[in-house]
Amino acid sequence: MKIRIAILEGDSWNSTLINQELGEMMDQVELSRHEDVLNLSKCADRFAPQIVLVDFESIKKAGYKPLLYLKDKHPDCSVFVLVEHWSEEVNAFLSRYEADEVISMTNLARLTFAVQRVVSNINNRKELKENFEVQEALADISAALNTPEGLEVRIENVLAIMGEVSEVSRVYIFEDFDNGRRCKNTYEWCAEGVNPQIEYLQDLSYEEDVPGWKEYMHKNGQIQSNDIRQLPKAFQTILEPQQIKAILVYPIHISCTDGFVGLDETRGPREWSESLKRMLKTAAGLISHAIKEKQVTEQLIRKNIELGTSLAEQQVLLSEVHHRVKNNLALISSFLELEKFNPTDSDPNEVLDTNLLRIKSIAIVQELIYESGSLINVDIAKTLRKLLTVIYNIEWNAQPDILMDKNQENIFLNVNQAIPFTLLISEMYHRSFHYQEEEFTYHIPDQIFIGINLEDDNLTVQIRDESLHDIFKKIPTVHDFSEIAEVLSQQLSAEVKTITDSDIIQIQFNRLDKKGSFSAIG
Repeated sequence: MKIRIAILEGDSWNSTLINQELGEMMDQVELSRHEDVLNLSKCADRFAPQIVLVDFESIKKAGYKPLLYLKDKHPDCSVFVLVEHWSEEVNAFLSRYEADEVISMTNLARLTFAVQRVVSNINNRKELKENFEVQEALADISAALNTPEGLEVRIENVLAIMGEVSEVSRVYIFEDFDNGRRCKNTYEWCAEGVNPQIEYLQDLSYEEDVPGWKEYMHKNGQIQSNDIRQLPKAFQTILEPQQIKAILVYPIHISCTDGFVGLDETRGPREWSESLKRMLKTAAGLISHAIKEKQVTEQLIRKNIELGTSLAEQQVLLSEVHHRVKNNLALISSFLELEKFNPTDSDPNEVLDTNLLRIKSIAIVQELIYESGSLINVDIAKTLRKLLTVIYNIEWNAQPDILMDKNQENIFLNVNQAIPFTLLISEMYHRSFHYQEEEFTYHIPDQIFIGINLEDDNLTVQIRDESLHDIFKKIPTVHDFSEIAEVLSQQLSAEVKTITDSDIIQIQFNRLDKKGSFSAIG
């Protein structure tokens, strides 16, 4: 994006010198020249400059009204005043009219640095605005997926939200079929004036039509190009007929199949911001979860029919799945809303990473439910093993050995306790990874020992992890560690403490087999 500069030339202005100073930046600026300061208001309204250059003598002759108009109607516009020499009159002018920069003709080299400073400020404001809009969009996406409408309508609404906040040409989803050998475009949103492509993309072979696409995407975790001419020729062959100039794609992982969600830009090359990348990556996780829920519901229907389950039992199972979907999406929405109303507390990228980890934690419990076919028997050992594997892969791209006794398997939790328990462990580890008090940092252990004991429905989980233990020893209460961790421990009525003279964190609470609120479990 070029910065717009309006130059109002007076008799004392040496235009040649100005051009020389801006020479190295001419490819980054768009100039509009005017001979009379009285034209300043018209120039501001028509050209919408981000910087106005005007010499002091011209302002004195024309009067200050045009400058006052500019400051009133275009407060974000920076005013640079050029002077022949510094004087008390110039000082008085600055005090009254608050020029953003005063540059002496004898030190014109400052002009380039002043313009660069304004460009930097504009970019910073744009980045902050985009970060806030992305966080707001993710809250809207979560809410859109948590409605009673059909999955197709919900996903179409999500694509529209992403398209509008990112201002791209297209947003779309592809899903694999034929055992992952082929894919088809299942959803698409297009900006006004952009030609849809979905009808032409209903049967693509990964081997013949886009060779290397899936391998490239999974190796890099994404397909990102500010200019598709930098991508492999095989990719360009299928993208160019769609007028795609820039592309950003993230994989989606579904229990029965995989696919990807992406953004296209058809107007020209585009640099993808970090906030947009994180929005698409997080949205990919939410969409994956929503599609997976639909598939599981359909599987339950088929299974119940095959087993000859009574109509009443089918309704209970379907009601419970719907209840879990709403609860989990509402929980994710609540986390995003909490971060949205505290935008200055954390780095936006860390906020998105934190919520992505929470989503994956809930997904682990859901996957174990689907594997077991039971909503009241979530295996704690399997949950912890999968959770710690995901956490270390996401945060550190590393994996310590996770050790536990075989006899600790087949200890189960009701789903109403399994989800807050999993989120509590996730929250404890994520906050520990980012703990920076007293120059203390988390160190990845070679091994993590987990002990699980159930006695008279009193469940005790012990985690031996030296860094996690040392961090908790420094914190008086769970509340001081994390407000969300405190809420989750209260929901479980759990006691979280360190074991003296050991590297163990202990979590203890009563296991409940009764159904949760509004649950369809009998």
